[in-house]
Amino acid sequence: MPRGWRVLGHPFSVTCANEAAQSHFERLFGGLPRSAESEPLRVVKGASRWALETGGGVVSCGTFEVIVDALLAYLRDQAVRSIDDRTALLHAAAVAYDGCAALLPGPSGAGKSSLAVAMSQRPGWEFLGDEIIGLTRDGRVIPCPLPARLGQATRRLLDRAEPGAAGKRYVGADRAPTADDYRLGAVVFPRFSPTAATVLTPTTRGESVARLAAQMFPVRPRLGLDVAVGAVAGAEVYDLPYGDLFMAAELLGSMTG
Repeated sequence: MPRGWRVLGHPFSVTCANEAAQSHFERLFGGLPRSAESEPLRVVKGASRWALETGGGVVSCGTFEVIVDALLAYLRDQAVRSIDDRTALLHAAAVAYDGCAALLPGPSGAGKSSLAVAMSQRPGWEFLGDEIIGLTRDGRVIPCPLPARLGQATRRLLDRAEPGAAGKRYVGADRAPTADDYRLGAVVFPRFSPTAATVLTPTTRGESVARLAAQMFPVRPRLGLDVAVGAVAGAEVYDLPYGDLFMAAELLGSMTG
């Protein structure tokens, strides 16, 4: 079996002489496709701290948690650099059911990661990513299932549905997506607030184009706008303000029935 993984177009491998750390990385990247060729990355345990090394030298030093955060940030950056010229990248989460994806775009704090992980705990739903998602002009969603880092409060909530989740700093990427791309079925704009009523409502397509375009990475602005227009034209579009994570997941799940 190939020892590396691939995040979007970037292949990589992570090695560490510490067996517990190596096992952690094997679990951490279990949701990514395997790759035979890869950029070698090394995590080294020193006397008092850990280090992340690439071919260009040391990238980060600190505690093991700091190194994992630095590794994921590095991989996100490489994923953005690796994308082809036919695919736009969004600040978004995504989940899928029966080959059809729901895109959850939004800025940090919108609740997209929590909602995507909660959905992935439901039977039949797949976690496609929580921070970077690819989208093509013809409405294909490209997964980027790096693990999601959630706060302690959200992890305690998720523990209700999946005992043990409260102890996991990174969640959601333990199962690989079943396909390389998915048909876009819906664009749902989540907006978390502790006091919000949880309701799923259709929204206007004109406003949704601007909101979706605002979450595009500024790599190819014209492509991003074209993709946003095509996505909104070919998919159902909703607002989902929510204060109750599990009710929001129920509403999103009801779209399949």
